[in-house]
Amino acid sequence: MKTIKQWFGKWFILTILWFVLNLIDFSNLQLANTNREALLGYAIMAMLDSLILCWVLAKSTKCKFSLVVPLFMAVFGMKFFLTIVEAAYLPDLRPIIIPLLINGAIASIVWSATAVIICIGYSSKSDQKQIFDMPDWSQKWYQWIYKPLLVAIIWMVLFVIFGGLVFMNIAKLIDPQALASYANLNMPDWVLPFQGLRAILWLALSLPLLSQLRGIRSSVMLLTGAIFGVWMGSNLLLALDFSPGLRYAHLAEVMLECFVFGIVIVLIFTRKKKQTLQNE
Repeated sequence: MKTIKQWFGKWFILTILWFVLNLIDFSNLQLANTNREALLGYAIMAMLDSLILCWVLAKSTKCKFSLVVPLFMAVFGMKFFLTIVEAAYLPDLRPIIIPLLINGAIASIVWSATAVIICIGYSSKSDQKQIFDMPDWSQKWYQWIYKPLLVAIIWMVLFVIFGGLVFMNIAKLIDPQALASYANLNMPDWVLPFQGLRAILWLALSLPLLSQLRGIRSSVMLLTGAIFGVWMGSNLLLALDFSPGLRYAHLAEVMLECFVFGIVIVLIFTRKKKQTLQNE
């Protein structure tokens, strides 16, 4: 019972903080939408993101201040950087890319640091070290050359498959009229190479956090898929410029493709389990 109360306490604090941080306009862009539908989107996003963050904290081998940097890299990367850089498709948004990144960086570092402080506060005061299983993420030098390229190719394939099969079919079922106008948008010829580069950046930003997660290989796969799916997909709860049909279709598409991508990352970069000391 005490463990449940502690977990709920962490989740509640992080949810409220993330909700507030995402409403604060640090760069004075005056873009924040505070109507009822937007606030509901922020609230659901904060709850889902914080749920995943609590899971990450519970599975981290090191609950100390050195966790702030890899956690910040993953949160800022998935919640802001990798989403905002897609504004390269939209010339009208390019002038505000830097202010948006500043907003995201401030919110991410505050949320990440608070999460680690809470994690340290709730940690056992015992000095006894515990041994846990965790996947082996070590690679030979040449594997760092071809595996990121393989990841980029796999993400480009997922991007096409899930866009064509999941998004198109769900949108056609829910809102065919909106889909017809949306399908007329012209995407640049370089969209797939751009997505490949984005996948490599994604890997670089998330690997420091993923490589310190404990658990058997299958449980780390599940957690990585959940991290990618929720932290990347929950942003679409705020995409109020889309019709509800397109928004929910995109939400399903992104969450599913990112979940699969997370599993693929663990499959490609890990081997048989090894044992490690917690708080080593």
